[in-house]
Amino acid sequence: MKKTTVVLPLTAAVWLTATGCTPPDRGEGVQTAGFVSGAQLGAGVAGADPQGTQGVATRRILAGLEDTPMGSPSPDGGHLTDVDWNTGDLAIRDLKTGEWRHITHEGSWTSMEWAEGSRVSPDGRSVAYTWYEPSAPMPEGLSAGIRVIPVEGGESRVLVSNEGNRHAQPFDWSADGTQVLVRLTRSDGTNQIGLVDVADAELHIVKSLGGAPPANMALSRDGRYVAYDIQREASSPNHAVHIVAADGSRDREVTGRGGHNIVLGWEPSGRYLLYYGDGSGSPSVWALQTTEGRPQGEPLLIRSDLWHLIPMGFTAAGDYFYGVTTGKVDMFTVLTDPETGAPIGEPQSVTPHYQAGTALYPRWSPDGRYLAYRRTPPSGGGMRHSMVIRAVESGEFREIGLDLGIVLSPDWSSDGRFLVVWGRKGRTGGTDLEGIYRIDVQTGEHGFAHTIEGEMRGVAWLDDGRTVIYKEVRSGEGARECRFVTLDLSSGQEREIYRWSGLSMDWWWTLSPDRRTIAGVFGPAENPGENPWTLRLVSLSDGASRDLAQFKPWVADDAVGPSMWPELFWTPDSRSFHFRGCISPDQVIEAPNRCPNWSFDVETGAWQRLADNAPLGSIHPDGRRVAFADGETSYEIWVMQDYLPDETSDSGTRD
Repeated sequence: MKKTTVVLPLTAAVWLTATGCTPPDRGEGVQTAGFVSGAQLGAGVAGADPQGTQGVATRRILAGLEDTPMGSPSPDGGHLTDVDWNTGDLAIRDLKTGEWRHITHEGSWTSMEWAEGSRVSPDGRSVAYTWYEPSAPMPEGLSAGIRVIPVEGGESRVLVSNEGNRHAQPFDWSADGTQVLVRLTRSDGTNQIGLVDVADAELHIVKSLGGAPPANMALSRDGRYVAYDIQREASSPNHAVHIVAADGSRDREVTGRGGHNIVLGWEPSGRYLLYYGDGSGSPSVWALQTTEGRPQGEPLLIRSDLWHLIPMGFTAAGDYFYGVTTGKVDMFTVLTDPETGAPIGEPQSVTPHYQAGTALYPRWSPDGRYLAYRRTPPSGGGMRHSMVIRAVESGEFREIGLDLGIVLSPDWSSDGRFLVVWGRKGRTGGTDLEGIYRIDVQTGEHGFAHTIEGEMRGVAWLDDGRTVIYKEVRSGEGARECRFVTLDLSSGQEREIYRWSGLSMDWWWTLSPDRRTIAGVFGPAENPGENPWTLRLVSLSDGASRDLAQFKPWVADDAVGPSMWPELFWTPDSRSFHFRGCISPDQVIEAPNRCPNWSFDVETGAWQRLADNAPLGSIHPDGRRVAFADGETSYEIWVMQDYLPDETSDSGTRD
């Protein structure tokens, strides 16, 4: 799970007034990682001036980052915390020199321990951060707690135990540095807002929530109120901003414009709550004056056309740091040589130019007339996953929006009428809606079909919309138990096909087109970063298994064996499947820094290395066309200044 993070030295600052981040079609403005020149900055913000921006200054600090920003600025604005994904450690970056220094030294992909979200204390001396570590009782085999550590490094202290938490994250500090605002996602899917005392780690629960978790939260300057965003209703992905008293009383919605709204935070004076919303038709930053937790008047428009914003936090002077998602991952198709996998001609994008975000999981319909893929909008995009259905002949497509926080392993029914996916909606009405969802391709209607006791790891159709097969992971003391099970969706009748013990935090399996054989990646019982993984076949008729090869998923500091979440793709005749991995370390392809693609013969067990430029993706029923995802999502860091409303203005925009 090692990744390469690029460090960008900040050698100059170019100020931009009355400009900002542009909509998704950014042209040539996004550069590779490195120093951002004035000319590049100008190119990156080309387009119409946003509205309501007089006097607001924005500055792009970093560009070409490979990972989503998860940290916050120091009070003086000179440093940013984040995660070094090479090791999983919490780190801090000096924005003047570009120096990158570890704060923790415990991260390990061998033992599966790493940091995530972090927030610097008001005095700049401490950092509260998320810490993941193994936990056998948890379904994923991992749990998260919150720790605090001096910025200079040293001994950390536990603020929130990892026991029983799927996720835990700090969002803000009290102004006096005595409390940290946190969100906990419990093992049953419940989300809790809490305040934890830094001195003695006593946790005070402010509120428990159903549905999707808040995207962001903030604590008022006096520590008496919490601002958070939450789903407006179970059927909508849009969030509304609420303010609740720190004792859990007097909870009220404060954004009435509709649309999708995310908390940014109270600026240092404590008078205005900033939030990010698209109720006006364009993603914008708004300022809402509050007194005693109550809104005073209408929100004021600070800046419009700020696309794909990721909240990070304020400095002591009030400068607001935020991340921006740039680039996108498109879906492509190309003819290939069936023997070598080499492309014939140039790949053609089938993603509309205005469709920002990440396109993944291509799936051809059984008759080859349609291509389905999952689209995920950029961070801050204000909507959830969708399934895109594209007609091959006409090129027409339609997008089915899904009210799901996670969507994985889409699969067509044999008659082409339905798609099935594994999805997670969160808690609604006391029910953890995690499991199988069925999508009607013609009408776009989709609904929850089935859940299970353990954790589901992928699902596929066995027939025309009645029976599915899924992978289940059950955790307890000792090794995790995994199994493949068939399920009749009408009767609920199940049949276990195959059971094994070992690591299985994955969806790395696929069912052959003739619905007779499973090909999958089976992890070791321990030390996944060191011990080999196994490619294995499982027969649906009798549960018999056969191992084909072993490989190491990660073979170099800057190279990944299979992709981060690898997939396997069958040929239409069900006689072989394609897979990406390194069976020995010397097989890393240097130019793209990845492992080669292989074709495995199911009958003989023999494998053949495909061409180095062979795309890995869904193979069309004609056996020649391949649909695959390609592209790159990167991130930038920006800062906004001079945004507070003019007190003499009585208009709805900033003067």
